[in-house]
Amino acid sequence: MDYIDKIISKCIDLFRNFCSVLLGIMLIITSLHVFFRYVMNSPLIWSEETSLLLLIWFGFFSISNELYYENHIAIVMFYDKFPKKVKQILDIIRHLIITIYSVIMTKYLFVITMSIGKNKLPVSGIPKIFMYIPVILAAIMMCLYSIVLFINSIINIIRNNRREELWDQKL
Repeated sequence: MDYIDKIISKCIDLFRNFCSVLLGIMLIITSLHVFFRYVMNSPLIWSEETSLLLLIWFGFFSISNELYYENHIAIVMFYDKFPKKVKQILDIIRHLIITIYSVIMTKYLFVITMSIGKNKLPVSGIPKIFMYIPVILAAIMMCLYSIVLFINSIINIIRNNRREELWDQKL
């Protein structure tokens, strides 16, 4: 599992760097739009659509990356009060639910993309498929990440049980 974690970490670093570039490009486009609209009195008609497209890419890649490090929003008010064993079981259930959700999301996003992908955005003329590609890629990444997290949760329970058994045998 350490090898898989290293590969995933490199993949996440790559997507984080990509997201940083996207954020920089969005900032430049938005700044240019403001300049042209208010100073030159001639707005860039393509800037809003392009920024929206980049925001979709940025948002979904960021969401999938943070899933792996479990930096997503969670309600832990009750979770923190449970004993360690219950938390481990809840973690397995949580990762299983996220895996199932991600697989379903990937399937239906692929269907939607195939049906809408030939259409174009009205102003820029960019094919709409570019709006859905990052969502599908992020969903696939979420599937992979949640499967790895699910397996890691099971491995952690097994390791903890072995440690407890060894500790009990020493006593």
